Amino acid sequence: MKVVSTSTMSTTHATSEAMLPSDELTSLLPPGWPLDVPLARVRTCGTLAIEVVQELHTDPDGRVQAVYGPPASSLFNTKGMTTAVVLLALLATQPRGFASKDFLMQTLSHLRQSRSLDEADEREESESFTRLDNVVSLLRKLLYPPTLLTFSGANPLRKQLVHFVRATQDSGPGYRLAAFPLLWVDVEAMETYVARARWLDVRGEDG
Repeated sequence: MKVVSTSTMSTTHATSEAMLPSDELTSLLPPGWPLDVPLARVRTCGTLAIEVVQELHTDPDGRVQAVYGPPASSLFNTKGMTTAVVLLALLATQPRGFASKDFLMQTLSHLRQSRSLDEADEREESESFTRLDNVVSLLRKLLYPPTLLTFSGANPLRKQLVHFVRATQDSGPGYRLAAFPLLWVDVEAMETYVARARWLDVRGEDG
């Protein structure tokens, strides 16, 4: 997996320009947290890349800028983290970032069995895959910014990054990636821009 170098990036994101964040999600953020600064950014076009907020600072013009960088390298040495990264890729490519537990269990199991692992790696993967919930917990740790580890609301905020969805008439229980402003996913941003452009076209404006 590609991890990008730490850099100061603009806090303007496609999703923030085209839609307003929900009150439910914004209420989980620390007081005063900029609503156009996602906690993590996931890029799926090309090599999968993950960036999390390392720090916030204010430039001379008074604008808040976010410094993004890869998750701590020690996290990638955690047993089962490879499976958690695959889970992220699966969720990011599903409509609205949701997949049922049955689908995830079957797909992750198939991918794990199709890989050529040595005996030690196979044992490690099997232990980490005992429960899908364990893999989800690892993914939440990967996406959570280190700068918010001491935040009093860290636990509910972390759980919301990959949140459990109860069964409905249309689908069994599953997991969904958080929407903006908690997470920014490149494919979601592209879809948002396309929908925005079509809406402008319908109104006779330049999409």
